[in-house]
Amino acid sequence: MPLRLMATEGTKSFTLGQAAVGGKVVGGVLRAGTRVLVAPVMELATVKVVEMAGAAVAAAQAGDTVDVGLVGVDPLHLRAGTVLCDPEFPVAVASRFCGVLRVSDKRFEVRIMTLDLRIPLLRGHQ
Repeated sequence: MPLRLMATEGTKSFTLGQAAVGGKVVGGVLRAGTRVLVAPVMELATVKVVEMAGAAVAAAQAGDTVDVGLVGVDPLHLRAGTVLCDPEFPVAVASRFCGVLRVSDKRFEVRIMTLDLRIPLLRGHQ
């Protein structure tokens, strides 16, 4: 599975720097020096440092909760809902969603259009 980190917060610290996020790696492996795509703004950045429980680690893999310092991205673009992904396998960002809602035995088709999208809509995430 390609790299995916779902950010739960934008953060900063002395070791991470001004542009940093905390979140969970849900796919792939994340290391210092890795080039990542920051969604939904679709900016390229480089991982400066990866920390787990306040200590720098060589790599983080799926399931790990980490803090990641980045260079090359505006810190204002890093907040809860930001996704770090592999630039060769970018996350698809949706602006519309169609689905089916079932209530008892009745079936309704639902169409949702987002305005001023702040976080990406991703399949399988809440």
